[in-house]
Amino acid sequence: MTLHALHRALEPTRRPGQPPFYVIREGEFLRLNPHAVFHIDADLFTALLAQAQKRERFAPDEALSLRRQALALVQGEFLEECRYEDWAMPEREHLSALYLSAAEQVARALAARNAYEEVISLTQRILERDPYHEAACGLLVQACWALGRRALAVRIYERFRQRVRKDLGVEPALSLAALLAELSPDVQRPGGFAG
Repeated sequence: MTLHALHRALEPTRRPGQPPFYVIREGEFLRLNPHAVFHIDADLFTALLAQAQKRERFAPDEALSLRRQALALVQGEFLEECRYEDWAMPEREHLSALYLSAAEQVARALAARNAYEEVISLTQRILERDPYHEAACGLLVQACWALGRRALAVRIYERFRQRVRKDLGVEPALSLAALLAELSPDVQRPGGFAG
């Protein structure tokens, strides 16, 4: 019964009576078919990021494209089905850290290209995964400000600041005044924010 369920999970389109391809039975033993090709998303994700890292210095556009391909592979949480398994925790944390780092690098590259709508979308996804990610908040505030959504930029920063203060008991390292000074040094600094 378990083997049948395994075959159905691995080969949902296999017709009745057709021999299984991925798992082969040899007497009492089961083995993986050596001719089968398996694609593991996490391996492809890390391989694309490694390629991007190698190309960063000499081909930054290609590195950006590779990182974007890697991020596109991510659907939901890493190893979601093993969320409560001890063995999966280090790998989940490792893959999450790689995702956050790559997403921040892509957001920075997009900001440098003035692709602010994409920066907003990406930084919002980062903040969904890590609501205390200061760099993502800073990029989001800067993107909103650059697009003329200045009141929204101030509200985003203030919500972030309150969350960090309430949940972690600290002030964020980034300040709204510093963020805005980077964008437009002649802008009047809003009152009430750490500078």
